[in-house]
Amino acid sequence: MIQTQLGRFADDYERHLRPLGNALGPVLELLASDQDELLRHELLGPLTQATDQVRALLDDVDARRSNLLVFGPQKSGKSTLINALSADYVTRVTTQPSYPCIARLTHSATWSATLSAYLDRREVFADPVSTRVHLQRNQDQLWASMRDAERHGEVFHPERHHPSAVRRIDLALPARTLIGSGLALAEMPGVHGRMPFTYGELAAEFDGEGSCALFVVRSDNPFPALVFEGFEQLLARFSKVFLILNLDSTKRDLGPDGKLVPASHPQDTLPIAKVFEQEALGSALQSAADEGRLRVYPIDLLREASARLQRAGGEPAEEERAASPAPQAESSFELLLEDVRAYLDRDEGTVLYLGDSLRRARALTSRVTGFSRAPSILHLTQRLEHATERHGNQRRRAEALEHLQRISSSEWEWESAFDHLLESLEGALQRRAEELNLAAERKVHDLLEAWFDSGDSLESLEKDGLLPLFSACRKHLSVLARERLTELLERPEAIERLQDSIREDVAAAELDLRSHAVSAVGRVEPVGQLERPQVPSLWPSLAPRTRLGNLLLLRGAHGVRKRLLGPEEAPRLPLSREQKSRSFKTSTRGLLQETIARSFQECSLACARKAANRVFREFASILCQDLAPLLSQEGRRLAGAVTRGRKEVESLARLREALDGLQNAATETEVRLRELALEHGWLEEDLAVHTLRPNPGPRGTVPDDGSEAPMPGPIESAYPS
Repeated sequence: MIQTQLGRFADDYERHLRPLGNALGPVLELLASDQDELLRHELLGPLTQATDQVRALLDDVDARRSNLLVFGPQKSGKSTLINALSADYVTRVTTQPSYPCIARLTHSATWSATLSAYLDRREVFADPVSTRVHLQRNQDQLWASMRDAERHGEVFHPERHHPSAVRRIDLALPARTLIGSGLALAEMPGVHGRMPFTYGELAAEFDGEGSCALFVVRSDNPFPALVFEGFEQLLARFSKVFLILNLDSTKRDLGPDGKLVPASHPQDTLPIAKVFEQEALGSALQSAADEGRLRVYPIDLLREASARLQRAGGEPAEEERAASPAPQAESSFELLLEDVRAYLDRDEGTVLYLGDSLRRARALTSRVTGFSRAPSILHLTQRLEHATERHGNQRRRAEALEHLQRISSSEWEWESAFDHLLESLEGALQRRAEELNLAAERKVHDLLEAWFDSGDSLESLEKDGLLPLFSACRKHLSVLARERLTELLERPEAIERLQDSIREDVAAAELDLRSHAVSAVGRVEPVGQLERPQVPSLWPSLAPRTRLGNLLLLRGAHGVRKRLLGPEEAPRLPLSREQKSRSFKTSTRGLLQETIARSFQECSLACARKAANRVFREFASILCQDLAPLLSQEGRRLAGAVTRGRKEVESLARLREALDGLQNAATETEVRLRELALEHGWLEEDLAVHTLRPNPGPRGTVPDDGSEAPMPGPIESAYPS
């Protein structure tokens, strides 16, 4: 089958425009779910309209066909020509041989028949059987109405006497030779029946569509004048009519011997055509033939249809099997197809339609390309950048919180993190302990002076004098430990000197660790569980005087101290001032001072270390208890934010990617449409014209001077649907 310019154009048009429609779909789907009002307001409506326009353009071009209108009297071979052209046996399904309606055939993947009545009613059938049944019933009703009109002496008009009559059948079925051809085949009813049809009325059915008139007549028709009655109407509507002279090479005559032999028939078909032109055509038709507006093609349609149907079925044609082809008949048919294709390619309506379709598609792609400059696109880009940055921060914060949660599961981790504070705290307390030692020397001296001047026991000095002094030192250092730790935590370097990994996690988690740490150390109880200080025993440091009585009684220093003070573990015996002065050497004061000072120094330094460690450990424990639920709760909350942020970024990224894909598709479509326009002979200035040629001549004509016809306006106004 031939492929017309319309068929080639439809294939290229669909191939070039389809990617733009495919790119619009994902964008619309994502826009519909996006919450940005600016983006939806600015793009959703226009892109939805663009999608509808792409679909409308593709559907319009896909449905557009150039019609091969097959005219001729009954039994002239119209159905056979349709079978030959379509390479499919279809006409017996569409209508009864004498049913007076138009039967139009197009290719479709599935079988369907649309029956249109005069009263503008349409019925669709999905199988041949139901179609035939309906047509047979409708035909019976039609003939009954016709006879009834004749009985009343009226001229039968189907739209008035039987408006439910089927006037047209649009048959769609798999016809491989029509795929991509851009053609539809229409078998027109004969005009010499009992219904008042004319060739002009029949052809008017396809006004506004590219059409070509083929007229079939048998070579042995005995009434040529009757056959061509009204033929001038076709010449008036079409710039050229193709006349198929249907030969019958299967006809048989009776031979002298009584056998059937092929009828006497010249082997060369050209003389047949010449004789037919001279004898059958009237002056008007002969004049059209001389002008080239009427051309005769002698073809054996039955043989040609048989051969093409067999080849379409994958079998060699009968004449090929017999090795006796009819080259002239075949060449006449191929010549007919080529001439028909050339005629349809020059059809002015088709040429204008192609240019208009190109202009509309290019205008559409230009609008879509222009969307890339819309403010909402820039806003989308900024949204994506901000969402990506925000999601990255949330993700890093969530990871940091997860790391800090693992640290908070162990108090030792926080102790280790703040090791530098413990060192500073111990140093500060030790320096304070040394200051206390200096201050304690004077207090100890005063305590000893008061004791020597009193009648108190040694136990009273230890418990009532030294124990409060030692306890006050321990308490002071414990309270000081909390104060100094608070001061250290309030300094910037407290966080800056954390381990690198922890410091980075604290910063990424946006955790105000200093505030939590200060709060934690403020709840440390510095003196609640203090141990009783160990006061040194002064009993061994008291040196009794050496007296004669003690020597005679063999009393040593130990015995003298026990007799004067009581046993070492409970020196409770009171001792007057005179007894103390008389019984102990003058060096006793210095020995006691030295013993107490040394013990106090050891006690204060030990208290400094213990207070620093205890306060620090309690601080770490409280901080761990505070942070664990806080980090867990914040981690759960942030996990939801991370998930939402990831979805937002993915959604915006998909939309951005879809818009980029749409932009690329629109740009590429523009380039391909420009190439397609040049391929079909359209220049840039041609596609910019928006006017229709006034007063067009017969269909199929082009300007005589070879110039291109002006472009029509929008397709809706130029071509009725």
